[in-house]
Amino acid sequence: MSIPEGSADGNGSQLGTGRDRRRDSEDVRSAGGSGTAASPGPVPDEAALIAELPDASAVALRLRAAGHPDTTIAVALGIPVQAVPVTVGIARAKLDALRREG
Repeated sequence: MSIPEGSADGNGSQLGTGRDRRRDSEDVRSAGGSGTAASPGPVPDEAALIAELPDASAVALRLRAAGHPDTTIAVALGIPVQAVPVTVGIARAKLDALRREG
């Protein structure tokens, strides 16, 4: 699933801008991404590990690493927006467990 940056999220706001973008930039680094505009998303080794996760966890981490706000992640996963931080946290815990195994 690909949602172009700068698209409306259905709530009248713009994706990838404003407060969510700044907050999510911290999450990019903790999800294994570089956190730079030139190379968004997880680094190659992380991408392989993320691919091993259940689909919902992988989607949550990829969207967060790409800088999408909670509203976009919620819509993509079909969950309430309030559940996104917990879902991303669980996905990170699963990713950390995979790192420890490997």
